[in-house]
Amino acid sequence: MASMWESMGEQLKELNVNVAEVDVTNNPALSGRFFVTALPTIYHVKDGVFRPYNLARSEKHFYDFIAQSQWQGVDPVPWYFSPTSFHMSFLGTFFRFSIAIKDLHSTVMTEFGIPVWASYAIFALGTVLLGLLIGLFIVCLCDLQRPEQISEKRPRINDNNDKSKDDDSSELDRDNDNSSDNNTREQNDNSSEFTLRQREAKSADE
Repeated sequence: MASMWESMGEQLKELNVNVAEVDVTNNPALSGRFFVTALPTIYHVKDGVFRPYNLARSEKHFYDFIAQSQWQGVDPVPWYFSPTSFHMSFLGTFFRFSIAIKDLHSTVMTEFGIPVWASYAIFALGTVLLGLLIGLFIVCLCDLQRPEQISEKRPRINDNNDKSKDDDSSELDRDNDNSSDNNTREQNDNSSEFTLRQREAKSADE
């Protein structure tokens, strides 16, 4: 198909159409970004809109697909699979990162003679440390973004403590007042009873 693809590139120049090819084995990030599940995968691209080509693989069908504007009858790739979307770009970067990790794993074992289990242990430890650093960075970023709200909440806690202390002291004073009133009443009752007994004793003597 390589020779036919080069021939199509020459034929479509008269229609101002560019024909290109990419080897996804050398560019693994593109296989994730374009969601390549079979080879070859062919797309028609115009104004940033991607349409898959699923017709016969012949020069005539390729040429008619462009010259007769048959691509207009093909549904574009959904937005969630569009190579221009942010999440598909991120997926392509993830593919590139995974290939880099795989190559590093092979290099560590072949050049340094580290066993497979030790290599996996190193990568696992590095993953945990990286997660901790990312978490610490997020916490610090949140503290820097909201310092005023944190400082405003602290006095409110002190105010609540002061209010609770005032309520406790007022309740204690109220209890003391009630106890003093009760003691005064008891003393008055005792004195009146003593006076009554003295009167009864005098009347008995008479």
